Amino acid sequence: MISELDNLAETTAPKSYNGWYLYDNEYYAKCTASTSDYETYFSDGTNVKANVSYWFKCEPITWNVIGSNDGEYRLVSALLLDKSKYLGTTEVGYAWNNYEMSGIRKWLNESFYNSAFALNDEYIQISTVANGAETIDPVSESSVVCGDTEDKVFLLSYQECAEIFANDEGRRAYVSDWTIAKNPTKNSDYGAYTATYWTRSPYLVNTQEHYNWFRVSFVNTRGEFAKTQACNDSHAIRPAITLKID
Repeated sequence: MISELDNLAETTAPKSYNGWYLYDNEYYAKCTASTSDYETYFSDGTNVKANVSYWFKCEPITWNVIGSNDGEYRLVSALLLDKSKYLGTTEVGYAWNNYEMSGIRKWLNESFYNSAFALNDEYIQISTVANGAETIDPVSESSVVCGDTEDKVFLLSYQECAEIFANDEGRRAYVSDWTIAKNPTKNSDYGAYTATYWTRSPYLVNTQEHYNWFRVSFVNTRGEFAKTQACNDSHAIRPAITLKID
């Protein structure tokens, strides 16, 4: 089957749904592994090798319900689905940890949305996503909060992660095989790989101006909160959406 998929990808046959290939009535996507850790394994036990291309069957995303109101359901992915920098604009007047202007917000609502929901997006609602001071770590001295955004896909804030998940174990998240190939910071202490993932919340513990532009809260492999630079390229993505079912 792999050779047939490779042959399909090399032909002029059109790609379907933002990079997926249709083969035997199923959709597949190809990814070249970026991991340099030869002790990394996919869920079936296959050793992941750097710079080797792998095919992945496109399967429905599993979601956890984290809230509901009058037929609307707020969901967050059960697994970590991809990896990306948070980094946003470098225009004067905006910080790299400004969620409204961030690259990760753009990626979620364009590349991810167009791929993940290509077959059906009729129930997905535009959510008002709060980005004020009430959404960040209360210990943070950050002044880099931005206006609320209107998004179809978004990241959870620090406060949402703290309120929705009762403890570190609840915040801990496992990775999809696709994400394993992207090589996020991961940990195999819990029976399968958990990985670090972004929140949308800026963080500041130092009043020096340059820190004000870069730090973001994230969840580490143990489910604890931590802080990092927005340009960090090792954290995974746990998207959230709102559905309305009549």
